[in-house]
Amino acid sequence: MPPRKTAKTVGDMIKEMTLASFIETFLYLWDAETNTYEPWKLWPRQVASCELLDNGRLIFWPKARQVGGSQIAAAYAVKVALQSPNSEVVIVSKNEKKAKYFFKKRVLPLLKSLPGKGIIHGIKGFNWGDWKDGASGAVFTNGSTIDCVPTEDDAARGNTSRLIVMDEAGTMQHADEIWKATSPAIDQHPEGQIVVISNSKAGSWFNNMLRKVYESKVKGIDMHFMNVWTDPKRTKEWAEERRTQFDNDVDFWVEYPETIEQMFLKREGYAYPTFDSQEDGRHVYQFDPDWGMRLMYGYDHGFDHFAVFLLALYDQFHDHLYIFDEMYVSQKDTFEVCQLIKDKITYWQERGMPQKAWRRIADRSVFAERGQKSVADLIRTYTQLTFVKSHSYDEEGSTNMLRTRFTNNQISIHPRCYDLIRQTRDLMYLPTGKISDKDNDGPDILRYFCADLRKQSKPKKEGPKRHYNKDKTPEDEASAFLFGGDKQNPASREKAMTAWMGY
Repeated sequence: MPPRKTAKTVGDMIKEMTLASFIETFLYLWDAETNTYEPWKLWPRQVASCELLDNGRLIFWPKARQVGGSQIAAAYAVKVALQSPNSEVVIVSKNEKKAKYFFKKRVLPLLKSLPGKGIIHGIKGFNWGDWKDGASGAVFTNGSTIDCVPTEDDAARGNTSRLIVMDEAGTMQHADEIWKATSPAIDQHPEGQIVVISNSKAGSWFNNMLRKVYESKVKGIDMHFMNVWTDPKRTKEWAEERRTQFDNDVDFWVEYPETIEQMFLKREGYAYPTFDSQEDGRHVYQFDPDWGMRLMYGYDHGFDHFAVFLLALYDQFHDHLYIFDEMYVSQKDTFEVCQLIKDKITYWQERGMPQKAWRRIADRSVFAERGQKSVADLIRTYTQLTFVKSHSYDEEGSTNMLRTRFTNNQISIHPRCYDLIRQTRDLMYLPTGKISDKDNDGPDILRYFCADLRKQSKPKKEGPKRHYNKDKTPEDEASAFLFGGDKQNPASREKAMTAWMGY
């Protein structure tokens, strides 16, 4: 039997191993439940992450929360330091506190979990060497170092590092400067690597760079996505329960993305970021309709989505809009929709709502002629309601009006308007800079209300001022003011006097 081949040095032996093999052979993770170190068993998606670290140089690593990405990066830092003498490993974190935490909670436990001296992995007299650890780093007897440093615009600048890890890059203030400064240094090292790890952060350098990588606009960068299901213990039931802990679905999927596209859901932000969707908050709370206010109806037919009917009251003295009920329906023909509108109106009229609305506004598409009666004509036929076209041609302007109302607390929505609250809360800007045209029916009607109120409140043009003339008699004043009467025209004057005197 031929003698067993062994590596000449510990470093050579580790270098011949894959990262996944190194982790599962030598490393242990602390288990808080058993209060002991337990063997580290990688999840299948984590194995794919290890393979990328084994082979890539410039690596972007988008991930969901709590899928072990940072811990794997720490394991790779330990492996590199042990296998390659005189290697400089730099781990950049958001601030000094985070840097110390990364070393203390991620790197140091792995070093302490390594097996002791003895016959290990077929090598007699196995010895890892030694290291000295400080508050945020370690120095190895083979000359390697691991330094966990806070974010600075010159972090790792000028160093010829073997490995640089940017952990939580989405939160870093100088992430772009660090990337630009360290890329040339990595190029100078024959085995140099940069690993950029982060979950999604709207507007960050990481998100912007990630989109370019994802769209293949940047060459030479490898990407590996660790999604929400990286942890095999997660189930749909877990996701449903966790989702209830977030204000909306968008926030949940950004933190726990299932697809890479969900990393960018909040890239351009909410359409109405100051809208408070919490019940009993600034905008959503219980109130009784005050029928002394002006009644408004809003309608969006929903050719490819919901047909929506909103009922609102406008307080003209305080410029405040109250949305007190909604109707969202789908897969109904126009006649069925009209019957539901009539039922909704009847319900409220039995509770004191006025018979006539002050304003009835509908999306402009409702008035489109398509070789037959328009939807507006059908609604008038079935409900006897006549709607007017919305002022929706200025989408940006009406959006700003609605956003201002939320900011100034000049709009209130009753909690019974569940779908309107949901749509307004979750409406997002697209990467194109336009607001999403999906699931936006109710907010569109709110925009129409705002635009119409703006038009209604425009001051009338001031006419020519009338000057007092002491020589004019009351009859002359009445004749001139009413109907343009002229004292030289007896008939006109008599008509004006009759109107002025009230007989």
